[in-house]
Amino acid sequence: MTESLPGCDGIYFKGIICSFNGLICCVNYCNAFLHDIRICNPATGEVLLLPQSRELEHPGEVGVAFGPGINEYKVFQFYGGTQHYGCEVYSSITGSWKSIGRVAHTPYSSFSSNHVCINGIVYWFTRSEEGSGSILVVNREEIFSTIRLPKEKILRPYLINLEGCLCLVVDNGLEEYRFDIWALQDSKESLWTKKWSDYMPFCSIADIINHVVVRKNEILLGTITHFFLYNMGTRTWRKFNWEHDGEEIVICLSVPYTESLLPCK
Repeated sequence: MTESLPGCDGIYFKGIICSFNGLICCVNYCNAFLHDIRICNPATGEVLLLPQSRELEHPGEVGVAFGPGINEYKVFQFYGGTQHYGCEVYSSITGSWKSIGRVAHTPYSSFSSNHVCINGIVYWFTRSEEGSGSILVVNREEIFSTIRLPKEKILRPYLINLEGCLCLVVDNGLEEYRFDIWALQDSKESLWTKKWSDYMPFCSIADIINHVVVRKNEILLGTITHFFLYNMGTRTWRKFNWEHDGEEIVICLSVPYTESLLPCK
């Protein structure tokens, strides 16, 4: 179905950041120094435009951590220039932003298109002096840390929440058209275990995947024009087109979604 949200006519959303319990967070980039962040509920038509943060210098990546309350959340927004990076946090309880200050690590958007929130903890791929081979972690108490990636060679990793566990869907890098799933066993020791491995029957998948999403035992790998659905129970694939009006330029992203009546604030 196609759903138009009230108060959002003519607004171009660069991305759907996340979806949780019926609430969707979207970001609209106005220019290089400003963007809008909205919390939406398509089922009720409610749209909450978050107030502008105080730090407008080169706003960067956004992530959302959902708390123990059914509609309690925090929005983390990174900013910075050539000298340093910082982070601000919006709380749905206070309805305002507060500055965390300078941070040693920031999300690295070009490394992957997604971030994951699991049990109130947010994970991104990170950018730091050590390079992009780690995962940035922040919890509800706004404490930052990092997790190293598996030592085995991996290409184009994607973060997923598989049965409440942080996992990576990756190209094997050693064998063509094979994907592996790595599960995090110990965040403090950066200990990973290879949970799954199988081959991709469509030879072009590995080069054009731009997002991955999981629901129950099915993994959806999305490209600009197609979806590839993998069933972990039967180890079978299904390929189907994403149909849309060819006259419009459309960016497609996938998120798990369940209708709810939760308010946006």
